[in-house]
Amino acid sequence: MHRLEAGSDRDAQTGAEGLARLRQAVLADLEAVEYPPRAWVPPRLGPDGRLVLDAVVVGAGLSGLSIAFGLLRRRVSNILVIDRAPQGREGPWATYARMDTLRSPKTLSGLDYGVPSLTYRAWHLAAYGAASWRALDKIDRRDWMAYLAWYRAVLDLPVANETALVGIGEGSGHLVLDVLRQDRPERLYARKLVLATGIDGSGRPVVPPMVAALPAALWHHSAAVPDDLPFAGRRIAVIGAGASGFDAAVHALRGGAAAVVLHARRAVLPNVEVLAWSNFPGFLMSFADLPDEERWRFMRRMRGLVAPPTQEMFDEAAADPRFSLRLGGTVTVAAEAGGVAVASDGDGAPFDHLIAATGFATDLSQRPELAALHPHMALWRDRFRPAAGEEDDELAAYPYLGRAFELQSVSPAHAATLGRVHLFNTGAVPSLGPVCNGVTGLKYGAPRIADAIARDLFTEDRAMHYDRLMSYDDSMFDGSPERLAALRAGLTPVGRRNGAARAEADRLIAKTRGRSAEFPVLLANHLPMVLEALCRLGASPERLAAYAEHYDSLHAVPPLPAPVAPITAGSWTAALGDRSREADYRAFFLQETRRLGGPGAIRIYVPRLSHGVGASALHGLMRLAYGVLRADDAEIGAGLGYWAATFLPLPDRPEGPPVTDEPLALAAAMQDMPAFIGAHVDSHLLWGWIEAIGNKPEFAPLIGRLRLGPDGLDRVAAASLALYAGTMSFEALHAVTGSHWVRLVAPHLDDPRQLTRHFWQVILAVYPKIGMPAPASAEAMAALRAVPPPPDAEIAGAAVASDDEHDHSLVFSALQEYARTGDPLYRVLAARRVGLLP
Repeated sequence: MHRLEAGSDRDAQTGAEGLARLRQAVLADLEAVEYPPRAWVPPRLGPDGRLVLDAVVVGAGLSGLSIAFGLLRRRVSNILVIDRAPQGREGPWATYARMDTLRSPKTLSGLDYGVPSLTYRAWHLAAYGAASWRALDKIDRRDWMAYLAWYRAVLDLPVANETALVGIGEGSGHLVLDVLRQDRPERLYARKLVLATGIDGSGRPVVPPMVAALPAALWHHSAAVPDDLPFAGRRIAVIGAGASGFDAAVHALRGGAAAVVLHARRAVLPNVEVLAWSNFPGFLMSFADLPDEERWRFMRRMRGLVAPPTQEMFDEAAADPRFSLRLGGTVTVAAEAGGVAVASDGDGAPFDHLIAATGFATDLSQRPELAALHPHMALWRDRFRPAAGEEDDELAAYPYLGRAFELQSVSPAHAATLGRVHLFNTGAVPSLGPVCNGVTGLKYGAPRIADAIARDLFTEDRAMHYDRLMSYDDSMFDGSPERLAALRAGLTPVGRRNGAARAEADRLIAKTRGRSAEFPVLLANHLPMVLEALCRLGASPERLAAYAEHYDSLHAVPPLPAPVAPITAGSWTAALGDRSREADYRAFFLQETRRLGGPGAIRIYVPRLSHGVGASALHGLMRLAYGVLRADDAEIGAGLGYWAATFLPLPDRPEGPPVTDEPLALAAAMQDMPAFIGAHVDSHLLWGWIEAIGNKPEFAPLIGRLRLGPDGLDRVAAASLALYAGTMSFEALHAVTGSHWVRLVAPHLDDPRQLTRHFWQVILAVYPKIGMPAPASAEAMAALRAVPPPPDAEIAGAAVASDDEHDHSLVFSALQEYARTGDPLYRVLAARRVGLLP
């Protein structure tokens, strides 16, 4: 049993309680350093409509987890880490590693990115206490594995275990990755691939031919010794006198071996730990910037300094009378009856089993996942010719990488594809230095590759970012005459920043996420959106709190229902419109907004949701739009989830090409259609009418008559305003507010016309509910525009004083649209809604 499970003499402030407190400290520290920042990478879709990942990291060990966190800190969050091992068995620490402790000093940091609460030291203090830390010399490898598992959990890193990369192909602007997930084939798309695959990730275990010729039952490589290999009473031979050789020898002795003999060609054991020399910032940060000839010389020297065994493992073996050491001879092996004969310079003995601690070789041709790319990769021998006397065939076989760990191509034809693959394992050391093969240099290597991937993603998308800059017009300042007048009249201007009110609104809105988006019977919960509108209209903290209490007591909004079953990206459309899946859809979209950012999730999912925008009479759209207004990914996720759970598609079957760009022409056509004249629906709910009218056969071709150009949303908004001006009806109110909501969401869509089209289709479906009256005429609207309205602050104040959520919604949307268009009719209609004008 692990000692963290078994307990120790730690005090009550450590163990599970200490780790729980440490988790809270981590979350507080991350919040203090603005983690995670705003999402910025535009999502992309693959050829089959599935999402292209921004990065896939292969390997969920020390390096892979660190790189994943580095990417998330840079808000490259559409990522996945995969590992072929089951959870808890990633990397060497719980598998083939046999040493008791890490070789690195206990104080060495690496994965924390400068966040103290994420260091091993913080974990150890929380788990075992200060006395244990003071007494500690080197980190126990089982504790290290427990720390990595905690690190992964506390940061909620996206890891898929039992998932192996088996092939890499080329796509259009991305890689095509074939994986086996729990032995089932699957295809992923990724813009970047990081191979954080450890000591064997660039090649294969070295097995001398004479050992490979033995029957498989007689030998194991030291990296593949099974946990249940029997040692008791058996004679064990070990070949190799490096660290892994002594680790294997001690492992066999502890397992009860009758004798262990370690053989090696070298006459003297290695005694210099080169990583201790290299652990200084200048070298680790700057090695990659050296000229090729200097990097080559450094590497030749460092490769010649073989890592020695740890003193502790050597001493334990040497002190055991069952252990003997045979150095300096030519080692031979051969199978003999029931075992294997191992000799050194002809002096041999029989053994029951052999362990080859003979290390690893770098040979990318041996990696099956790289088979398609290997012929095109540049190696050091392709790019560099060493001076006479400095040749090294093994070093020349290493990949020649770019400054971002990316593969280089021997020809321009494959440069783009290879540049998407980043090698972060021992194969990268000659090009980048020892920053990718252990704890020592990780604090320099992981940020370098995370920065490089973020840089590449930005530069590849720079045209899109420029287009967004050119259309960016978010106002941060209001110097309008209306604001000046309000200030001079002693009124609170609409939109004036009030820190206390903002904090209270944020608190109350967060609290609403524990509640359902509907209350009995099937009515939309407006509270989170109304609280935001009230805050922006100038409500005080006290008014916000009082309104929230009033709303809860009046409507008895129930808690969010219990989950039914998880929803995944591969099956998310299967339950659209199923209200019982509200919690499942909310959880799914909250996960997606964390991964893609709110705007990214809108870009990917709203096009598919658009034709069901009638969901709960547009209130899924409403919550989404207010989430966009707040730049609140959690509210965006809640809005998408509500939209999906109440998804309400209407038939759309055009019978010819579009014939008009005037939205109201479709309403006029309905006035002459018997199917809609005097229509009755047995429902008091708006979405009941939307569903019933929308499914009439005569309705399906209607929206196909509308031609939407670049000004389509402006035309729909103007038609909505005319409809409301002519009726002042509850139904038409939703046309005005809904146009505003579409406008808030539209900048995050590649083509907002689809959403605009289906929004107007929904408005047409409720048109018969109000008797299909004629919208206000141009003359009537001109007369209304001539009516002097009260100041905006007065209109806003009247809305804040009201308890009617539709007053809040209409006034806020109307004032926002007035600020955008300058059309005074918005102000007049808002004033009429709250009783300030007849």
